[in-house]
Amino acid sequence: MEIPQLAVIVLALQAQLLPSSAWTPHSPEQFRRFEELCMDLAEVPVRQRALLREHLYPDEHRTHCFHRCLGIVSGLYSDREGADLGRVYAQFGGGRNETRFRDGAERCFRWMLATEMGEGGTGIRLGKCERPYRMHQCFAKVYREQFEGL
Repeated sequence: MEIPQLAVIVLALQAQLLPSSAWTPHSPEQFRRFEELCMDLAEVPVRQRALLREHLYPDEHRTHCFHRCLGIVSGLYSDREGADLGRVYAQFGGGRNETRFRDGAERCFRWMLATEMGEGGTGIRLGKCERPYRMHQCFAKVYREQFEGL
């Protein structure tokens, strides 16, 4: 049974309002529905959707907005608070060492701050869509470094 898009949005808004302790990870099926919804909302062209479904993320505006949408509707990210590490770990940590995960995330946060504040970075504040995309790219890199091949 397919959930109407409005219902998905309502569920996502409820997830944003729940404290981390009341939030539960989404099933792979739920997450795929969020991905499809966000591809629609970000107006991702059909030819690019196949890339996103294969976890290949071109560095361009619609992909950036897809990541922002996905973070918001899943309850993993907000523009005000950024990434909710407890939820991100619960969704993607897979029982791996949480301290290593958080250490990697802190590296990402330091990199984002340096990028935006100019410490060897651009000194340019990232946009609302680009920020979660860059954070995802950093998390993915750290995840590969720390957990693949274990």
